[in-house]
Amino acid sequence: MVISIREARERFAGNTAFSEAPRMETIGILGDGQLGRLLSLAAGKRGYDTIILGPTPDSPAGLISKEQIVAAYDERKALDALAGKCKRITYEFENVPAGSVRYLEDRGAHVFPSSNILEMAQDRVREKAALEEHGIPVTKFAKVDSHMELQKALKEIGCPAVLKTTRDGYDGHGQIVIRNPDAAGNDFELHRNKKENNGKTFILEKMVDFQMEISVIVARNENGQTCTFPVAENEHRDNILHMTIVPARISPEAAQRAQEMAVRFAEEVRLVGLLCIEMFYTKDGKILGNEIAPRTHNSGHWSIHGSEVSQFDQQFRALLNERLEPVRYKPSAMINILGEGNGNFLSGQIKVRKMEGIGLCMYGKAEAKKGRKMGHVTASAVTIEEAIERAKIARNELRWER
Repeated sequence: MVISIREARERFAGNTAFSEAPRMETIGILGDGQLGRLLSLAAGKRGYDTIILGPTPDSPAGLISKEQIVAAYDERKALDALAGKCKRITYEFENVPAGSVRYLEDRGAHVFPSSNILEMAQDRVREKAALEEHGIPVTKFAKVDSHMELQKALKEIGCPAVLKTTRDGYDGHGQIVIRNPDAAGNDFELHRNKKENNGKTFILEKMVDFQMEISVIVARNENGQTCTFPVAENEHRDNILHMTIVPARISPEAAQRAQEMAVRFAEEVRLVGLLCIEMFYTKDGKILGNEIAPRTHNSGHWSIHGSEVSQFDQQFRALLNERLEPVRYKPSAMINILGEGNGNFLSGQIKVRKMEGIGLCMYGKAEAKKGRKMGHVTASAVTIEEAIERAKIARNELRWER
């Protein structure tokens, strides 16, 4: 007889041999997607339960958690219920309403990272200003909400430039490239009038001539201990992360500089939890900050199979104010598995799982929509080149079928 994880939990709860054992703290998670799922798995390995709050029934995270509160992120009764069951709470993506996090904080819950950091990450103008304020250079930028402001900004910043919504953008959504100042007004009007951009404000950023995109993940606990993962090199396709290579193929001096920037930022904003800073490594060797994500990050997924401590393990330690583990890792390459919209069964999984040095992680999503992140494959090896080649071979064995 096959029973679900949830049914098994209920059976064990009714067994006095288990129910009389001292219970450990339950961690709350705002968000029901793959990041919440992977954090729940990390918690479960150490005997902790998680409770998910999110709007999607039978969600990837909810399916493996102790409980899911199915509700909108700003539903007060649901937030009250979560705060009543969990004293330590985190979130899996930065579009959770900051007001909901503040409400939980006011109820006495310890939410990490704080609402102040979340608000910073939710507005690109505030985000860029914060990066600059805390010692991370950024490209030229200006807030633009009218034709007049756009023309003024273009004179100062020049072309090519990227026009983005200040909020809610991800994987390239909500942004366009402006190459011709004479057509900028029309481009701005078309972009502003899109249904998904209705009522939003905008930021214009000077396009960066970069050698590669990199990222640094930093964790910090309440005691002030910090720990970084190695600098990751990120390759995007159609604005979606395709492959992450660790360590990034930059000089040791540049890598150290990027990590030091991340640690300084984490310390000065008093981070508790885990945070990723996406950066540009320019062709003349400069490092520019791009975005912050106060959560685990796609570019850190390699750590599940390529490091002795994953980003989810480290996040969990930071949430509980435990000692952060040193990151011991192998050269690794992670490739995202995206849906293609032509089938929901991924063949080749058994073969890939048997390959040497390969880790396959699927996210429990039922429908493989085109462009949807469904999982990832990681290869670890003695050299970066070997890891990249192994990852590509493993990914090519996987096929979507109906």
